[in-house]
Formats: sequence, structure tokens, C-alpha cells
Amino acid sequence: MKKICIISNSSYNLINFRKELIISLISKGYSVCTITPDNNYSFELTNLGCVNYILNYGSHDTNLFSNIKNLINHYKLIRKIQPKFILSFTIKPNLISFIISLISLGNYKVIATISGLGTVFIKQNIKFIFLRYLYIFLSKFSYHCFFHNADDLKLFSKINKKVSIVPGSGIDLNKFEIVKNNNFNNKNFLFVGRLINEKGLNELIRASKILISRNIDFSLTIIGDYDKDNPNSINSNLFNEINNSKFIKYFGFKENIKKFYKKADCVILPSYREGMPKSLLEASLSGLPILGSDVPGINNLIINNFNGMMFNILDYKSLADTMIKFINLSIEKKKLLGINGRKIIEENYSVDIVIKNYLKIINE
Repeated sequence: MKKICIISNSSYNLINFRKELIISLISKGYSVCTITPDNNYSFELTNLGCVNYILNYGSHDTNLFSNIKNLINHYKLIRKIQPKFILSFTIKPNLISFIISLISLGNYKVIATISGLGTVFIKQNIKFIFLRYLYIFLSKFSYHCFFHNADDLKLFSKINKKVSIVPGSGIDLNKFEIVKNNNFNNKNFLFVGRLINEKGLNELIRASKILISRNIDFSLTIIGDYDKDNPNSINSNLFNEINNSKFIKYFGFKENIKKFYKKADCVILPSYREGMPKSLLEASLSGLPILGSDVPGINNLIINNFNGMMFNILDYKSLADTMIKFINLSIEKKKLLGINGRKIIEENYSVDIVIKNYLKIINE
């Protein structure tokens, strides 16, 4: 039986973003094992039919020696498993997989998914510039690299020609239905994502204060995990402001957010860069308009005034103006934006399309 090993930075990510892919691979007769640094969702992975291995490492650990040790442990485990393919997701697992492919002379075929180019490609200090070029260079040792948007692919394609685009992690079209009984008059903006600086939360709060100063009726709901140990997380002062604000409803991390979509008028994401944000895919599939910053990964999905609205990156005034424009749209226009958004998802972002792309590369 052909073996496929999947390396990810968390078991939750595999269940939340790659569950359908794993099920499809197993149904095609592949033996699938997973390597994650935690066992939070190991039970669910086992239920899918995976053999799950735990290799603990700090996802934010930048210590060179601990990362070398982590690489060696992964290499030893891969040699024990002897998979034909390694599927990897997110930066650190991808780097590990690229190096394993290099030192094994391509004995294990690495199919990496570069879903987004967050912090490493946003920050401009020497460390991140070095990591950026290292990441791009090492990708040439992969068997294939998938990207979620054309902008990210373009950065790597000068070095690596074995590349293609998939529409994000894809979405199960049956999982979300159009929100019913939504009169689009609640003026409720919904943000779904981790509470990190690159998601544009500082700009979102500053924009909201402009609306408050003008006595504009609206509400803001924020769903997302706050990890104080993550160096990219928003600072404690901003978190406390969000958590204690009278005009913000903060609910932390939620696995099932359907009920929040039902109460929202739109989903808003002022991110600095994305791959293909699942929150916007889910929102569109639910028939909600989407608002986002004009950056790679978001501007690939939003067609201005067709399925949503865009604003300038790092510009809280532009963000505030867009929020006000959206509030002032007619109910009929808001409904039309949502309907158009769902059509886009149904035609272009089904998880079945994503799975076919992976199977095509594997079966070659």
C-alpha cells in the first residue's frame, strides 16, 4: 500500500482544513499518517483512518539548535515510515519537508502547500528577509508546490517551476447554506481570525472608533483565538480593549461559527496579506457580503461592489469609509452581494476541485 505522510503545525488545522482531502486519499487506497506537534484532535484523525504521530516543537521557537533537533527527529520518523509522498502545510512543516527532500535526494516526494506568506513576507528585518529567501530557495527541492493565489506563486516561480494554484483549502458546498431570515439591517460586522497584528485588528478598532464618534449605529463581533505567547499576537493593551469594549462582542475561539454568520450583515477582514481566507469563503457560501483589504489572497476573491467591498491596506480611514458605505447600501444591494458571492464559491472554490488537483499530482 502506498504511504502518504502529512506534516502540519497542528492537528486542528488538518481536521478543519484538510479533512476531506484525507478522507479522499484513504478512500483511494493510500495509507495516511500524520505528524503534528499536538494531540488535540488525534482522536478525530484516528477515526478518519490515519496513524498519528506526535512530535512536539515550539511553533514560534526561533532557537537554531532546537529547530535542528526538530528537523532530525522528523527525518528519523520519515525514514521509519518510508512514505512515497510527504504533504506539508504552513511554513515550518514546509521547510522541514524541503530539507528532508534535499538530504534524501528526492527519495520522498514532497508536495507542499504554501497557503499564505504572512509574517515572514511582511516584516522587513534581516532575520525575516533571510528566511524569505531561504524558503523560496528550498522550495525548488519539492516535487510540487501548491499556492492559493497568483501573487504568491509569482514570487516562487522564478526558482521553482513545479508550481500551480489551488483555490485555497476548498470548502464543502453542503456545509453552509444561505443564511435565512437575514434582513441585513442589524449593521453587524463580523471578524473571524486569529488575534494577530497581521490581521489588521488595530486598524479595525481605530476605524470603529470613527463610526462611534459620528454616532453611527453598528456593532462589531470578533471571533478568534488570542495566544499571548505568540510574538505576532496583538499586544495586551489592544486585547484588553477588545475584550472590555462596550461596542465589541468578543467570543474567543469557536469551532462552529454558523450561528454567528446568521447574525452578521457581512464578514470583514482587514488583513495585510492572505493565502485564501477560509472565513471569507464560508461567509460567501452563507450568502454574506465580504469586506477586505486590497491585498493578495483577498483581492483574488472580492470583486468590488459585486460580492463585497475592498479598502486600502493599513488605512483605518479607508476602512471606516468602506464600513459606512456598506451600512448605507440598500438591503436589496446587500442581498445581491451575498447571492453573487455564493455563486462565485460554488463555481470556483469547491473542495472537490482542490482534491482533484492533489490527486492529479500524486497519480502522476
